[in-house]
This record gives sequence, structure tokens and C-alpha cells, in this order.
Amino acid sequence: MKRFALVIFAKQPRPGSVKTRLCPPLTFHEATALYEAFLLDLFDGVRKLRRVDVWIAYAPRSAKSYFHKVVPRRFRLIQQSGKDLGLRMDRAFQGVFKTGYEGICLIGSDDPLLNASDLREAFEGLEKRAVVLGPTLDRGYYLIGLRQPRPELFAGVPWSTNRVWAETLRRVRRLGLDGRVLPRRRDIDHPADLKWLVRILRRDAAARRRLPHTWEVLRELKGHL
Repeated sequence: MKRFALVIFAKQPRPGSVKTRLCPPLTFHEATALYEAFLLDLFDGVRKLRRVDVWIAYAPRSAKSYFHKVVPRRFRLIQQSGKDLGLRMDRAFQGVFKTGYEGICLIGSDDPLLNASDLREAFEGLEKRAVVLGPTLDRGYYLIGLRQPRPELFAGVPWSTNRVWAETLRRVRRLGLDGRVLPRRRDIDHPADLKWLVRILRRDAAARRRLPHTWEVLRELKGHL
């Protein structure tokens, strides 16, 4: 049996379909360029993970050729499917588990500062726990790790609300799952989040080196920020 897999949920960068809550102050095209930079830096960062297979769960269906071009060759692709986020996540877990893994962590692509070291901590937690969760400041989560499919954690959750974290914890406890909670992090979804990211990168040279694509786009957008 294979050890661990990382699944990254990602959309093809298209104006009007990604990072729209950053508009304004950004235009749709600027938000798209920033999101693509997030993706490229994330792909570069997770290549440093050892003994972890990386899967890209992409959307929409027509995006397969785009991701074939931009992801590292050893990454694998799986199409997102389902009418809501919960069903898409559950199907991604089900599909990747069928290929023979002991544990899977799933993340989004909204936190460019999430790095290989953070993910190693998540997989260490998954060595002993049934579920690993990484909460966000807006009461959602940026990571969920499982040792087996758990459809009950996804069906009927009020996605895109501030109740996601509490509802997920309630279900984990109801199922009697042994869990680990990671440090809280911040997704870059709103203009205030973007200004926070700019402040971090301006004062942290190491972070700028880890995120060259993101930093390049942000420097071009300095008039908005």
C-alpha cells in the first residue's frame, strides 16, 4: 500500500472565475494573474515533500490541458466532480484512496504561505490520528487529512459560511474520530487579507524567495495596495 498523498484543489485561472472577492480593488485580470502566481508557487513548494504523491484536483473539466502544461511531471491529475464543494471533496478523497493510500491530506490554493514544512506537520499528525484539520481565521479550514473516506464530514455542511469549522468539529466528535488540529492560518480571500500578505512579504526576504511568482505580481499591483 502507498503511504500518503496530497490533493490540491485548483481552478484554471480565468478572469471572473477566481479570486473575485479581491475585485475591487483588483480587476478580474489582475486577480487571475495573482491566483495563477499562487498556484505556481504552491506547486514549486510541494515538490519538496518526500514520500508523498501530489494530485491536482482540477476544475473545470476543460482545464486538464492547462494543468498538464503547468504542473510538475510527477504530479497526477484528477477532475473535480459534484454539485457542491463537499461532494467534490468527498469524491476526490474516494477517487485517490482507491489508488491505494494509507492517508490523504487535501488543501485548497488560497494560502500562498503554506509550505512543505507545514504540510509535513500535517502528515506527521496523520501517522497516528484518524483526521487532521487546519483551521482558518474565517472559521473554515485550509486542510483536512483522513485515513479513510469519511463522506459524513462533507455532506450538507454550510460551505462558504462561518459555520464550517464548528460543524466539521461537531461531526468529528460525533463519529468518535481521534483528531489533531494544526495552527490557524489565513486564506487570501479579501482585500484586507491581500494587504496583510503584502506586509508579510515586504518584511520577510525568505518568504519572498519562496514565493517568487506571487511577489512579482504583487510588485506590479503596488498601485492598488
